[in-house]
Amino acid sequence: VAAIDWDKKKKEAIKRFWKKQTFKVFPTAEKGRVREIDPSILVERDLKDLAGRPIRRAGDIVNPLQIRPFTQTVLIFNPLSEDEMARVAAFRKAYEEAGKLNLVLIATQMDKEKSWEGYKSPEIEYQWHIEKTPAVITADNNRHLFLVEELGPVKEEEVK
Repeated sequence: VAAIDWDKKKKEAIKRFWKKQTFKVFPTAEKGRVREIDPSILVERDLKDLAGRPIRRAGDIVNPLQIRPFTQTVLIFNPLSEDEMARVAAFRKAYEEAGKLNLVLIATQMDKEKSWEGYKSPEIEYQWHIEKTPAVITADNNRHLFLVEELGPVKEEEVK
C-alpha cells in the first residue's frame, strides 16, 4: 500500500470521470425568438411547517415569481460552438454597454480534455424549457413569467 502513487491514481480517476460524462447538446437557434414560461406549480399535498401550521394546501397553485422576483439574466450556451460563442460575445457586449449586471453564464457542454475548468447543469433544460441555444433567461416580474430568448445569428454590425 505504501508503494502506491496515490496522486497519480487520483489524477487518473479525474480523467476517467470527465471522459465518461455525457452532455445534452441543444441545437443552435436558426433565428431569434422569445417564449414565455409560466413557472406555476400545483401543490399535490398539504404542506405544513414544523409546528403543524399549514403553509400550502393541496390544490394550491404557486408561482415563485409572485413570491420573489427573478433579477438575474442567465445566458445558456455551448462553448464548443464557434457560432454560438460569436452570439454570446455580441450579447455580452450589448449587455455590458447597457450597464446591466447579474449575468450568469451556463455552459451546456464542456471540453472533456479540460475537465474541471467547466461544469454542467442538467436542470436547466427542465426548469426553463430550453430547446435551442444560445438562450437568454430573464423574468417579467409584473406578469410573473420567465422569458426565454433564443439568440439568432449575429448580424455583421453586432460583431464589430
